[in-house]
Amino acid sequence: MEVTADGWRKMWKESDMPCHYRNHVHKLLQSNFCGQVEGRRDLYIFVPLCGKTLDMRWLAEQGNHVVGVDMVETPVRTFFETEKLDFVVENSDTGPLYKTADGRIKVHVCDLFRLSKETLGVFDVIWDRAAFVALNRTDRQRYVSLLKSLMAEGCRYLLSAVDMKKAGGEPHKGPPQVTRAEDIQALFGNEYTVSFVEGLDCTPDADPVWDVEWFYENLYLIQMRKSA
Repeated sequence: MEVTADGWRKMWKESDMPCHYRNHVHKLLQSNFCGQVEGRRDLYIFVPLCGKTLDMRWLAEQGNHVVGVDMVETPVRTFFETEKLDFVVENSDTGPLYKTADGRIKVHVCDLFRLSKETLGVFDVIWDRAAFVALNRTDRQRYVSLLKSLMAEGCRYLLSAVDMKKAGGEPHKGPPQVTRAEDIQALFGNEYTVSFVEGLDCTPDADPVWDVEWFYENLYLIQMRKSA
């Protein structure tokens, strides 16, 4: 299945929440974020294909500024309304822009690839719980190029990737796309380091239609190498 704007809308319409979204804050984020940013606050954090994830509110509550993007407006509005946030909707050059009254959380509704450094600025942290594993493999290099342009000096890119083994042994076609450290390294190149942080056994929560023997979510930290 190819993930296009129409396909993304269809997933939300048919299942309300794609498989890699949850109704709670991601465990890998909660257990690792503060340590990974060394307790810093007032960071600018990018959350691609954010949907209605509660991670955005949690990150803002840690004292940070959060910018999300999603191709579908319904989950974005649902997030702001369900969380009872005081918000406004503005028209931007890319489309609707949802933002809290204090400006701590902003979410663009548009095609991810319409965004740029000129539109968003750069970020101290990228929290990617859904985009990398959802996008078509043919779009990955383009996506990585976008992320590189949005990474401030010292940016910490936290990627929740998935790995699984199907009971029948055949490869999983995705989404979500099986993503391993070597796949990430190949896309980012030698100028970046890819470090394994923590793995989470999610086998009991895997979609039954995948028919998996095991299913893991693995957190990776991606950073630009420091000059010698």
